[in-house]
Order: sequence, then structure tokens, then C-alpha cells
Amino acid sequence: MNTNQKIYVDDLSKEEATQTLKRVELVEMIKNFDKIAYSGVNFANVSYFTHEYGSRQVQGKKVLQKYVTTRITIGSEYKKKIQKLLDKQKMDITFVPEKMKGKFYPYGTHIPIVASERQPDFEMLVLNVEHHVVPSTIYFKDGNVIAYEEAVKQDLFMPSYFTEKNTIGQGLVDADADFFFLTLGFDKIVKFRLNGVLYKIVD
Repeated sequence: MNTNQKIYVDDLSKEEATQTLKRVELVEMIKNFDKIAYSGVNFANVSYFTHEYGSRQVQGKKVLQKYVTTRITIGSEYKKKIQKLLDKQKMDITFVPEKMKGKFYPYGTHIPIVASERQPDFEMLVLNVEHHVVPSTIYFKDGNVIAYEEAVKQDLFMPSYFTEKNTIGQGLVDADADFFFLTLGFDKIVKFRLNGVLYKIVD
């Protein structure tokens, strides 16, 4: 694949799910990731609803929320992926990742799930979004859709939101190989496509 070619992800909310899956069942499915992955990693699509991390706050609450649909990679161990990229860049470095703050892998790093140290029963999906993937993002303010341009005009983003970030791997990875490393609470997932099946996630 030409990594300079952008992949635009369609909003899964426009597509009818073929199956309904309970949230606990999704967690169990990912716990058994080694049985569902074709080659150690899997591509998937996810739709989720969450607060916008870069949003300003009013009375301690984020002003903006967002509904995001994106293509993801799951099962790619962070340290191994970074090391492979650095080796490809011919950098004689043994990559040592920073300790993940407030989270831990309850089932081993080969299973793409982390849990909160403060609340161990709160589990999150570990995923990567490659730099050439362009998610579908719909912003909300006070429960109503707001265009990104209007949110910028209303100064609803923190200045840090617009600050250029270092590439992954403490800035060591080349820009054309960059990716986003995320942990996503299973409670935020609305739809999930894996191995060609689109699931609607319910409680």
C-alpha cells in the first residue's frame, strides 16, 4: 500500500449492523484475540462516542463530544512495532517505551486490552490508527451537531489541540510511518466491524 494515499473512513452509523453483540461479549472476543486474528494483527472498523480530548471545559466538563468512525489495527504490540520501524529506518536503537501511566495489560501484551490501575474492572481496547487513515468525525455541543469550523470559530478547542505533535516512539519514527496509539474504553464503542461482520454493540 502507498502510505501517502489517504484512506477516508465512512460513518458506520449509515450502515445497518448485521449482528448485535453485547459489550461483555465484545470484551470476551478480544480476550480471545489469538483465535480470531488471521496473522497476529487484525484490521477492524470502530464507531465510538466520547469527549473531545482537546476541548475546552466549562465547570469541569468538556464542551465538545465527538462520534468517530475509523479504521484501526489491533494486536500490534507497541514496542515491537516501533522497533520494527526503527530497524527499517536503519537506526541502531533498542527502543524502550515509557511506562503506560495508570494502565496495565491484565492478559499480557499480546492481548489488545488494558485496564485502569485505579479501577481494574474498567477495560479498554488497545488500537493503532495509521497516519494515512482519515476518520469520520462528527462533533457535538450541548447534544447538537456542530461543524468543526464553527467549533474553531467559537474557540471551543484548547490551544494545545493545534500544537504540532512529535511522531510516535518519542519522536523517533519518520513522519511517513507515523501512527496513533490509542486506548478506547469498551463502554464508548457503538459499532465494531471485525472479519467482515459489522456488530451493533449493546449493554
